[in-house]
Amino acid sequence: MNECAIAQQPEHLGPPVEPDSNIVLSRPNHKDVYSKRPDYWYNPFTGDFILTNGGSLTLSTSTPLDAVLDDIRRRAYDGGKSSATLYLVSGRNNDKRPDKRWFNVTHGWHSDMYWKSLTGDYTHEDFTVYLRGTGNFFDDELTHGMRNESEW
Repeated sequence: MNECAIAQQPEHLGPPVEPDSNIVLSRPNHKDVYSKRPDYWYNPFTGDFILTNGGSLTLSTSTPLDAVLDDIRRRAYDGGKSSATLYLVSGRNNDKRPDKRWFNVTHGWHSDMYWKSLTGDYTHEDFTVYLRGTGNFFDDELTHGMRNESEW
């Protein structure tokens, strides 16, 4: 038969610490850390563009990435932000992604783009757009309904 023994408190530790209601241990909420950065959603196959305030508009499906980035930069600057996140509605497979050339930018934009994971950082002067392909989170799902599912 297995017996359970209670270990005695070592004498060199002293008495237990009394609770202090003034000390609060907290772990940062993931949403709080990233909520300061506005997020936008763009589906290049339908032109649907969801704004950070929940509003939406429809862009032409031939809209270049530069134009999308410029629009995000203008909107975020108006809100006093120095960065934003663009969730690009796309899949993991090439037939569910824009052509590679679509990710080439000009007009003052510079990028570090990783095609395989469809992630990249696009910078223009002191502003950064963090592009994230939704295929990394939702596989080949291409609907905007996923925006609510992804909220933390």
